[in-house]
Amino acid sequence: MTKKVLCHSWWHKLQEPQGIDLVSRAENLLERARRSQAGWRFRDLYRLYTSFGFEMRQGAKHAVFKHPDFPELRTTVPRSRWLATAYVTDAVKRIDQLVSLQRREVTEDGCA
Repeated sequence: MTKKVLCHSWWHKLQEPQGIDLVSRAENLLERARRSQAGWRFRDLYRLYTSFGFEMRQGAKHAVFKHPDFPELRTTVPRSRWLATAYVTDAVKRIDQLVSLQRREVTEDGCA
């Protein structure tokens, strides 16, 4: 007899569905964050950060997002149900910094 394991955590539901372009999904999330900073949950910011390559480390009540290629891009987000607008504004700022650093790296390598 096989036991059915139910997962109540939303972490396991965050896997991307097959056939969706991850770049456009990341851009859509970023555009949504630019348009409105209200009504964002932790899982929304989790999706936004991870879609741009950030890695998450969990603390007791907060999560730390850090980009592996640019460790100076680091931020702390509380794992609460609803987030203050400042966390969404900070996410947009960090991702803009990431894009700028990636562009600078490409031009320094002479690829562009």
